[in-house]
Parts: sequence; structure tokens; C-alpha cells
Amino acid sequence: QLEPGPGGCGLDLALAEELLELLGPEGAAPAEPPAAAPGGSGPARPGPAEEAEEEEEEEKARGARRKRRGGAGTPRQRDGERRVRVLTAHNERLRAEIQRLSAEVQRTRAALIDRIVNLRQV
Repeated sequence: QLEPGPGGCGLDLALAEELLELLGPEGAAPAEPPAAAPGGSGPARPGPAEEAEEEEEEEKARGARRKRRGGAGTPRQRDGERRVRVLTAHNERLRAEIQRLSAEVQRTRAALIDRIVNLRQV
């Protein structure tokens, strides 16, 4: 009772529905973000990297205004600013790692679906 299912691969309709249900809304999402897709227009709003860069630029501008007003700043203030820079860089590394792991999960999910489809066809 194999009927042509999604993609015309001959997947049992009930199995296809179950797979789609298990995958949830992520199953319909592309494997790569729109910005990485060839010919993609990119996201409408800036991504995490762009937001972090904008925040850093704003922070630098605030620091420049502070220096103009009151000299070099206290050691405690400099330590705080250095800590912000360190934490921002760490945050950016974590974001990159999350993106890498998300892509790996998508590839693994696609491979698992292919494997299940191929097992059902044998």
C-alpha cells in the first residue's frame, strides 16, 4: 500500500505524516539560513554578528564621548569596559558555535530521513 507521498518517493503516507509531525515546524525550514542560500536576498533584519558590531560601534562612540568629557576614566571603569569587550567576543564565538551545531543538526536530520525512506523502499 505504498502511495506516492511527499516528493513522489513512494513513501507510505502514514509514515510521511508521522515524520512531518515529528519534525514539526523545523522540518519545513531550509537546511541553511536564507543568507547562505545562493541568490538569497539575505535576512531583512541584521543577524547576530551585525547586531554585535553595531553594539560595539555604539559602545566605542560612548567611550569616545566619555573620554572627551572626563579624561581617561577610572581604573574600575576601564576594567568594566575591558570586561564588556571580552564578554562580547566570547558571546560572538558562542553564537558561531550555535550556528555550526544547528547546521550539523539539520544535516543529520536530513540524512536520517533519507535513511528511513530508503529502508521503507527495500
